[in-house]
Amino acid sequence: AEEDKKKKLAAEAKKKEEEKKKLLAAQAQAAKEMAMRNAWQSYITIGPYKIEGDDKVKPFAIPVYNAFPVSVDKVTLRVDYIKKEKIVATETLTLGSIPAKGNLQVQATGNKKGHTANVYITGAGSRALHFCFPSNGGKPGDQYYCN
Repeated sequence: AEEDKKKKLAAEAKKKEEEKKKLLAAQAQAAKEMAMRNAWQSYITIGPYKIEGDDKVKPFAIPVYNAFPVSVDKVTLRVDYIKKEKIVATETLTLGSIPAKGNLQVQATGNKKGHTANVYITGAGSRALHFCFPSNGGKPGDQYYCN
């Protein structure tokens, strides 16, 4: 009976140790994901794009890169068409499902009045990373967290 008691206690201790390891691994993963969410600008980036046209901006491709180890479900871009330092038109473009460590291109329509264009990321999200930009409240210290 004493031997059975020792085995049972050892098994319980082992189980507790495994649960502790799982909890620590989950906490480490959560901390890693939070660090990635809060540094999202270094993971989701706009690649080089070429603007052509003499008195107008011709349609052009905009590459968007995802350096996260998970896919990004959606990225929203704003394209401002500019002439003489004034915005003459704005266009919103959306890309869906950019693979982990991959990229996708989206086509801007161009503009007859603009002479150049600036492109900005105005939204992004990844369910796998619990990431939302712009922030929807998040958690203290983890503003881009979302369910």
